[in-house]
Amino acid sequence: MVWRVLFYLYVIAAFSVPVFWIYKLIQSFFGKRGIFISKKFILNNEKVEVFYSFIVIALSSFNLLCISSLIDTGIPLERYELNGQYLNSYTPLSFQHILTFAVLFILGLLVYFILINFNGKMAPLLYVISCSILLINIALNVIYFTHTFKVNDWEFTSSYIIKALGRHLIYLSMMYVVLLKQSMDKVRSVEGEKNKIYKNVLVNKLYRIFIKYETNVGFWTLFIFPVLLAIQLFLVLFGQKPDSFIQVFLDTSTYNYSKVIPPDPVILPGDGHYLCTVAARGHENLVKPLRSGIRHGKRITVNRQLMVANAFENILEEYTPTIHKIIRYIYDKYGYPLSKHINTKFSADIVYILMKPLEWIFLVVLYCVDNNPENRINIQYSELRN
Repeated sequence: MVWRVLFYLYVIAAFSVPVFWIYKLIQSFFGKRGIFISKKFILNNEKVEVFYSFIVIALSSFNLLCISSLIDTGIPLERYELNGQYLNSYTPLSFQHILTFAVLFILGLLVYFILINFNGKMAPLLYVISCSILLINIALNVIYFTHTFKVNDWEFTSSYIIKALGRHLIYLSMMYVVLLKQSMDKVRSVEGEKNKIYKNVLVNKLYRIFIKYETNVGFWTLFIFPVLLAIQLFLVLFGQKPDSFIQVFLDTSTYNYSKVIPPDPVILPGDGHYLCTVAARGHENLVKPLRSGIRHGKRITVNRQLMVANAFENILEEYTPTIHKIIRYIYDKYGYPLSKHINTKFSADIVYILMKPLEWIFLVVLYCVDNNPENRINIQYSELRN
């Protein structure tokens, strides 16, 4: 029951973010009456918009940081022998060029915070440059999404992070589009007040051109390339290449726009159940092996702790598959390297003891969720398990 409630809360939160920003998009372009302009409607509340903006910015920033934990291009992946599951996955953004992507991402956020308080009065050139930076970010976000949307959940344990970043970057793009439309409306509302005249004829003509076209999206696109070029030339000083904003997608492996052929993976023994499996190899009077079990057609030693852990994972897969993927990713990342150092019965005993508190937590969850927890536990690694 507890897990179901948490799962439903997660689903509501996950769906409410895109629903809110889709609503804001419709409101910005088509909302002239009804609930779109009613201040009593909760989605029109400024605090609600700030809340959802914070969620999108925080999640996209966090997922971008998580990308750094993935494997760089050219390094072999690790794959389990028995089930073909990958232990890790390649980064969708080349580490060699990721600084360019990160700088443009940060510039986009800075411009967002500047324009969110925009009152329609800003130097025309600065306004056009700001809009161009947002358009560059929107383009990169869409490219990332199309670059990664075909990642298979069963192929990489870290696919959730890769896909989550794509979703959150799309939500971020929605935020930017809404902000651009709002800023355009504010500029139009104060255009009548702009009667400034400069003594220099050339400056005055340039000013009039900016005033005339600063709310024209086509005009902004003319500035995308010089703005991007200026940023890229600056980043050359930090080791980036002039085309890093393109190569950050191309110099990768296994994704839609990838050009690098990956090396063959390193085959690992087993199927990813390391710590409890290793712990079951300790001294029999402590770890108390119960019987032989079957895993992928092979006989293994099974104790109570291993069956409880596997039953708990079975519960996660059944009720909260997304949370299961996240936990599985963390476990794969740190569990296997640790298990390689457990080579003696004494070290296996230590792992068994350290895993005891987790075993008790798993049992509590099983008894709270499952109507027949002992049945679920006892069928693990047996012919009765579907």
